[in-house]
Amino acid sequence: MLTMAATTLTRGPTISDFKRAILALHGVGSHIIAGERVAVNGWAGEVLVFALDNHPRAKFCYAWETGGDITVALHRPPIDSPVAAVLSALGNTDTRSAS
Repeated sequence: MLTMAATTLTRGPTISDFKRAILALHGVGSHIIAGERVAVNGWAGEVLVFALDNHPRAKFCYAWETGGDITVALHRPPIDSPVAAVLSALGNTDTRSAS
């Protein structure tokens, strides 16, 4: 099951913004462990990888910003990499807002 969400920002996001979005959407704390440049299907940007604190279904998630929106995708099949997370988001029209 794909779990994603988006929240809207009025400025460039900080790591704290990403962590707040993850907490609001998934109810757990997180800490950043990596970042990866991704360019796929016309989208290019940095995807951050966060370790999740005691999430019941995922140990990691991927988060990125596009046009002022933060998107968060849990590391759960079929999402197993930053590229897979972005591809899933690009094909997904049912995202939840954290605002």
